Amino acid sequence: MERGQILDMLNGNACGFIEISNYHGKLLMLWDKFVDPGSCEDKDIWCAMISIERRDDTDEVWGNIEWANVVLTVPRSCVFMHSMMNIH
Repeated sequence: MERGQILDMLNGNACGFIEISNYHGKLLMLWDKFVDPGSCEDKDIWCAMISIERRDDTDEVWGNIEWANVVLTVPRSCVFMHSMMNIH
């Protein structure tokens, strides 16, 4: 997955659930997205792991997408109530 694609996918296409957590010093993101935004029948659950680093002794923070993919496809009737993501 190339730089910016995760943000493009989230921009206006997420169904409403976005979860962010610390996973062994990396950013772990989960979100749901309609498989076909035109039909809104099924939703994909996406997961991404992003390493974060500070650059050049400044306040800039950069992220490198190490992995991102669909982890599950569910019917549109499935709704995230909460997650249990709290991994250090």
